Amino acid sequence: MGMENEQKRQIATESIKDTTSDGLNRYRREIKYDSYLMNVAIPGTNEEFIKILGVSIRNHDLQRIHNVSVEDCLDKCRTLSYCNVMEYKKQHNKCDLSNVTYSKYPISVNYFGWDFYQKNPKKPPLKCNNCKCSASGDPHYRTFDGQLIHFMGTCKYTLARSLQSKGAGFFNVEVKNENRGNAKVSYTRMVDIILEGVRIRLLPKLKIRVNNRNVEAPVRNKKLGFTIRLSNRWIHVETSFNLRVSFDGKHRVRVSIPRKTFGGRMTGLCGDCNGHRDDLRTSNGTVVVHKKNKFSLIGESYRVTDDSDMPKLRCEEKDPNPDGECKLNGQKYCDIIRNPRGMFGKCIEKLGATDVREFYESCLYDYCFYANSTIIESIVCASLESFAAECESAGVVYNWRFLTNCLCGVEPIDIQFVVDISNSIREKGLYETKKFLTEFVNASIISSTQAQLGILLFNSKVSNKFFIDDAKTKEEIKDAIETKNIIPSDIFVLGSDNMV
Repeated sequence: MGMENEQKRQIATESIKDTTSDGLNRYRREIKYDSYLMNVAIPGTNEEFIKILGVSIRNHDLQRIHNVSVEDCLDKCRTLSYCNVMEYKKQHNKCDLSNVTYSKYPISVNYFGWDFYQKNPKKPPLKCNNCKCSASGDPHYRTFDGQLIHFMGTCKYTLARSLQSKGAGFFNVEVKNENRGNAKVSYTRMVDIILEGVRIRLLPKLKIRVNNRNVEAPVRNKKLGFTIRLSNRWIHVETSFNLRVSFDGKHRVRVSIPRKTFGGRMTGLCGDCNGHRDDLRTSNGTVVVHKKNKFSLIGESYRVTDDSDMPKLRCEEKDPNPDGECKLNGQKYCDIIRNPRGMFGKCIEKLGATDVREFYESCLYDYCFYANSTIIESIVCASLESFAAECESAGVVYNWRFLTNCLCGVEPIDIQFVVDISNSIREKGLYETKKFLTEFVNASIISSTQAQLGILLFNSKVSNKFFIDDAKTKEEIKDAIETKNIIPSDIFVLGSDNMV
């Protein structure tokens, strides 16, 4: 084992030095991950080599790292958003650039991993030229052109539909909402994607039906031109004409379409993708921007026949209208979003007043509907998470979870890396290690917004394999390690300190 590990160390170290694509591919090809033993070189540190001796995974629904192929998990046409490069589609083993424009943002060298970039590229980095719409929470709809609609109806609605009536390029996306716990608000329960000749239904718990038949991902239908895949706890449906619909099985829905094909030729709660913020209008074109109940008017106009799996669920339209006192109380939770001298200052400057105001108002809406709830802090954290994601898309990245009390997701620590720091790792080395492990998990298994990641450091030369699956608290983890004569120096949690 010692000789094998030394060989891994040499390969990893050489590959880091060789930042060409050949060197990187050789690293991917030759490094193999043992069940609970990983040896990686971390660039930018004083140590050539850091041992990652253990990986503890408490949520057994997750794939274990050693069963995940990095090559299989990584979309080579997708790069990290904090490098200011958005995703674009891969076709026939080549990156399809027909839908891509160049971004004005400067590019930086990625600290490690699956793509290396030039510091001063000959061309600016690529950025998607797609229209993107999303629905999340209780729920807030962000249209293709960036407007927010706070609509909490519990019926079935048209989310996005192309105006052409049939043929290649026709699609219709409908959503069904439901109440959960709080009768005042609703969440997306189901997504219907209607294409020429097929209906795809995305249900809770990531269940899928195609033309009324239960199926399991992955699904590929070349004749009808669509694929369904499961990745990072999301169902993704993609078509041959570059429609992409994603659903997390809980409440979040995303729709992406090429502006060149569908710009100005759309209808639904997502708007028309015409590049203008004029979406506060009903399905017949009536402008309701000054109406007090504008959101319910818009939502009701897109209501469709409920042929969902649970049509008997109570269906009603509700227009949220938080009172002034509630909004005043909510400022202490939400003001961080609009404070130009606060944590998000640079992002506020880049996004502009209109975008920032919309996120701030969404936060206040959520606060007012959950003000007397025990989960109010997690609800506000969800608003901060949405705003931070928008900042990241604009090229401004914050380690915001470290500066707030917001946990990274709703589950306890799922993945715990056990790192040997016998060589007295320095602060910079720890920082680089944390960055590497965060990216490794994001690229290979799950999103960091859906699980807690942790690093357990200890000072010892013991290299035997061990498990800490049963440990649920910081003290239990320490006890588990100490029984094997390993003395932990500290526990660092990536994303938040949720260990007590």
